[in-house]
Amino acid sequence: MNRRDILRGAGVSLAAGFAGCSGLNTGGEAALEENPETSSPSEIETLQRTASQTKPPTESPPESETATPSPIRAPAETVVKITDRSPAPAAPVEYEFSMVRSEPTVEHPPVIETKITNTRDAVTRLGEERQATFTATTSENEEVHLSDSGLTFDRDDGCWKYRSPTLHADVYRRLELAPGETHTTRSDVLGVQSLPDDVCLPTGTHRFEPVVVWGDADGEIDRPVDVAFALIIGHR
Repeated sequence: MNRRDILRGAGVSLAAGFAGCSGLNTGGEAALEENPETSSPSEIETLQRTASQTKPPTESPPESETATPSPIRAPAETVVKITDRSPAPAAPVEYEFSMVRSEPTVEHPPVIETKITNTRDAVTRLGEERQATFTATTSENEEVHLSDSGLTFDRDDGCWKYRSPTLHADVYRRLELAPGETHTTRSDVLGVQSLPDDVCLPTGTHRFEPVVVWGDADGEIDRPVDVAFALIIGHR
């Protein structure tokens, strides 16, 4: 055999060796599919395990994409009822309470209406006005507040909570009623701000008994008006 034949044979052997190496470098599972008879079961398991370990980790979606939207905060199926009205006060006034809106929604809170009638033939003055009309008073358990329906800045839409005690310019004003006159006001039923975030209107019985006094047109306003009622807040 001459020198040229020897070199030709060596070149063929080297080419075959490189071809075998390039098959493994393309990925363990691909090489096994092309040459299934050249590897033992243990080698297959090793290559599959190695391939799975080299795969990039799956990234979790950002938290903003998976967060659950906040539910409507207005308590569903909540009903407010008036109960436990006090007897007619020992004063020349008559009180009447009624529900205007008994269920809260996102658009509005529950609303009560208070009517006060002067039952005598002379002018009667009541004080303080917002206590007498139940438009700025808190329940005895300090969980529910009644606020003038015209004071929109006193409300936190969606949950209907009283934000904080507000000093009204007319808080000490007297309510003057002519003989036989009826005065009507409306009040929003709100939870107090100190309640937990997930409680909008607390269930249970909430009694209101503000300090109200009365007097003549020109006299002292110091005679008590015993007036009270309670709200029952529950779920249908």
